[in-house]
Amino acid sequence: LAGLRALLRPVAAPLLRHVRLQAGARRLGALPFADGDFGRLFDAVFAEAAFRPLQNRAEFVGLMERCSALWPRRSLEIGTAAGGTAFLWTRLAAADALVILVDHAMDVSRRAAFCRFARGRQRVACLNGESREPRMLAAVRGLLAGAALDVLFIDGDHRYEAASADLACYAPFVRPGGLIAFHD
Repeated sequence: LAGLRALLRPVAAPLLRHVRLQAGARRLGALPFADGDFGRLFDAVFAEAAFRPLQNRAEFVGLMERCSALWPRRSLEIGTAAGGTAFLWTRLAAADALVILVDHAMDVSRRAAFCRFARGRQRVACLNGESREPRMLAAVRGLLAGAALDVLFIDGDHRYEAASADLACYAPFVRPGGLIAFHD
């Protein structure tokens, strides 16, 4: 029996993690759309430990309020981490929005969970890799198909040089009057 447990442990742990992520994503996805009640939405996603945002509540709720005035149809988040903010982007975006998420550690379980956040006709596109790689820029350009971003959220590598490089790479994708925000 000990041998069987040892054999199953490497398979069972990732499978259990996948099941838990999908269940948490279903719970979040079932939340009613709270038009303008971004504090409540932040609290709901914060309560889901697997998706807990790393941002300061007051700062991010303020950002959501500002972004919601744009009713974004296309947004890009660089540095998705646990995905709490990914959920929140889907809740402030238009019903037919494209939400692009880029992270260097986006595994299959997270991608599946994040795609569950989409509501209405929204699309959530999850890209795994380094944000400044030419293939990543090409992937984002392909997803946008000539359209511009309404919101760019840079929350990846927090070193000044890296954040500056992300800004240089992705700012040209943002429409005039769009919003660019940074975390840390």
